[in-house]
Amino acid sequence: MYDGGYFSRALLQARNNRQVEGAFRLKRNANTQVCGFVTAGSRDEVVTMEPAGKAPLRLRLVWHAVHGTPYVLGTTLLDAKLHPVADLADI
Repeated sequence: MYDGGYFSRALLQARNNRQVEGAFRLKRNANTQVCGFVTAGSRDEVVTMEPAGKAPLRLRLVWHAVHGTPYVLGTTLLDAKLHPVADLADI
């Protein structure tokens, strides 16, 4: 689990290249996709990041709360049936 200040597209790409799964606690303004996820009130959604000139990357965004404090997680564990929100929240 990476904390909010560590997420970057380069880190996500490096993990994908090595086929290593990851989870990131994200700031609500981390990027356009996260802002849209928060604004829409979504709870669990797979988004695609497609910056110009770069290969697209998929990231699952998940909302959860700990003791009433809301968090957004980004993870490469895309399958919600195999990796339910409750399991991700325990990481």
